[in-house]
Amino acid sequence: MIQTPIKKNLKEITSDYAKIPASSRNGSGSGAAKGRSGGYKNTAGMGRRTFDSNPKNKSSFGSSRKSAPPKKRKMVSFAPGKMVLWSLLLGVCGYAYITHVFTTQQLLQEVSQVQREYSRVQMIYEDRSLTFDRMTGPADIFLRARELGYQDSGPADYVIIMEK
Repeated sequence: MIQTPIKKNLKEITSDYAKIPASSRNGSGSGAAKGRSGGYKNTAGMGRRTFDSNPKNKSSFGSSRKSAPPKKRKMVSFAPGKMVLWSLLLGVCGYAYITHVFTTQQLLQEVSQVQREYSRVQMIYEDRSLTFDRMTGPADIFLRARELGYQDSGPADYVIIMEK
């Protein structure tokens, strides 16, 4: 058999209700007017819960509602399909990176080879240019002219200007 609280007569209920401050009554007082959200509280021994508009107001008997335990963070679970997909994606990215590194190293070797070849060709050009300058320079020309029998005019000779 279920036991229920003893019913009080109407006069006792209204006298108990009058003892409750107006600010903590359901829907009245400054708490409800200000739009505060409240919680449940135990009314003064009436055996039923009413909505309290201000959670800071507690009856002399204390609140019968226990505070909710803090919410635990839910662990993110990974489905096997997602794990396989992420593993494949990571593998493809790793393969692309390694391929990029080896290709870059090969290009660096080719660039170094081209630089060495350019330096060798530059040295050959400078050597031939120097040889050409020696062959066409005044000292070599004067030497060849003496070998052919020409005489040096010297600085005292005048330049012949031809008129048209």
